[in-house]
Amino acid sequence: MSGGTAVDVVSTGRGYDLAWARADAYEVVLLQADGHANRILRIRQSRESVTPSLRKAYSKSWSPWRGVTQKIPFPSRVPAFDQVFVAADGSLWARRFHWGDRPEEWVRFDPDEGSVARYRFPARVWILTATGSRAYGVQRDDLDVEHIVRFDLPPESAGH
Repeated sequence: MSGGTAVDVVSTGRGYDLAWARADAYEVVLLQADGHANRILRIRQSRESVTPSLRKAYSKSWSPWRGVTQKIPFPSRVPAFDQVFVAADGSLWARRFHWGDRPEEWVRFDPDEGSVARYRFPARVWILTATGSRAYGVQRDDLDVEHIVRFDLPPESAGH
């Protein structure tokens, strides 16, 4: 979040030149280099309001920067996404905006099929890449020591 507004995130991928995960909507726009949209992938999700407890959790998660985070204006609604990457299989992964040490929710968009799947990961996990059936990342323990982790993705996590 910056200056009271949510910041969009972008990535490049296979079959399109740019993936734009809009911060103000639960959608990803796949663009060609000339700016024309190849496809728009959407999920039905209402945006959460920014409450005082969410502001506090956000500031706490950035404790070294607490003085700064307490002074910045917050948007009225939680941004849709704060991280995005393209997996080896060409799917686009977007992390729902993450507040502190809460479990992470990722949305996997398959541009070829137009399908959407949602996955939840434990708190303090940073997903770095994924395949069709696995996700890989780094998890910090209670002492902030980082460990490489692999998650098998259950097919029942898929949803439209």
